[in-house]
Amino acid sequence: MSLDTPLAIEGKSPAQLAWLRFKKDKVAIVALVFSTIIVTLALFAPWVCALLNIDPYSLDNSTLDSVGIPNSPFGGMSRAHPLGVEPGTGRDILARLIYGARTSLTVALIATFFTLY
Repeated sequence: MSLDTPLAIEGKSPAQLAWLRFKKDKVAIVALVFSTIIVTLALFAPWVCALLNIDPYSLDNSTLDSVGIPNSPFGGMSRAHPLGVEPGTGRDILARLIYGARTSLTVALIATFFTLY
C-alpha cells in the first residue's frame, strides 16, 4: 500500500508520516548524511586535526618556494596536507576548513537563537 490510501496512514503519528516521506527523498537523505558529517567534524575539530596531524595555525614555509607558491603540484597537496596549503603562509587548508565550519555553525546557532527569542 502506498501513502495515498487511507488505510496506509491510519494509526500513524505525524512524525511517522514525515519520516516515511523523508525516506523516499534521496536528495534529502544525501543532504542529511553530508550535514551530519560536517557537524561532527566541526564539533570534534581539535581531535580530528590532532588525529590527522594537521594544525590550522602553524605556518609551514617548507612547503613553499621563495615567492610563496606551494612546491608540490596541485596547490601543495600531499599526505601531510590532504587539501594542500595556502599560498604565502603554508597553513593547511583542510584544518582551516574544519575550524571554519565550527565558527560558521556557532554563528548560525547564535543567530537562530536570537531570531527565535
